[in-house]
Amino acid sequence: SADLAKKETTITNLKSQLTKKETEIQQTLVKAEREKQQLLGETEKIAEQKAKELAKKQFEDYKKTMDATTALTIKTIEDNAKKLIEQTQIKTKKTIQDGITHFIRITTDLDASLRILVVDQLKHMTDNQIKDIALEISRLKRTMAQMELIIAEYMKNSNKEFKDVNIIDMGLEESIISEHESKEVI
Repeated sequence: SADLAKKETTITNLKSQLTKKETEIQQTLVKAEREKQQLLGETEKIAEQKAKELAKKQFEDYKKTMDATTALTIKTIEDNAKKLIEQTQIKTKKTIQDGITHFIRITTDLDASLRILVVDQLKHMTDNQIKDIALEISRLKRTMAQMELIIAEYMKNSNKEFKDVNIIDMGLEESIISEHESKEVI
């Protein structure tokens, strides 16, 4: 019975140690679960942070690409607009020059026609033909006086110098002054 008591004491001690070990294991499992949850939380935070960093980097890369694309598009539009303006200016200059050339050709033809009619053919004309020519010359003089007034006003108000052109030397002073005065009276 001493053996039995000894064995029972040993069994009780072993049971006590087993219970103690089970409690320790249980506590270790609880602690491990807490640490696991803590690590999962930290991992989620790290993953979330990494995801934010990746999204930020991708956005910055996308923004750089879009900025470069936008800058290139703006430059292309500006270049095209500049070319269009230059082409328009060239066409405008050509149109103006063509108009001036046409005007010179017409005035030269008009001058020659008037000289032939008045100098060479006047004695062969009827009174009505002479009146028709006189009326047209009068109309041309009025138109010329108006245009000369506009040009003289432009030349006077312009910051440009017109060294080679003097409206008064053209013998137009009288018609410009009288035309200007008649406009003021009206």
